[in-house]
Amino acid sequence: MARLFGEMGRLENARQMLEEILQRNPLSFEALFENALLMDRSVEGAAVLQRLEDALAVPRLSIW
Repeated sequence: MARLFGEMGRLENARQMLEEILQRNPLSFEALFENALLMDRSVEGAAVLQRLEDALAVPRLSIW
């Protein structure tokens, strides 16, 4: 559905749906990828990289 919204030019609807997916599954590759494409279309280049870095940040575990 998010892809269809994006293709129809309804970027805000598409982004909202992708954000809902990412709230449930923060590492959804497809949702991250589609969201990055939409952000890039909206000229949010720097924000794209930050969003991906934040999503992929893995907390460090202390073993000591």
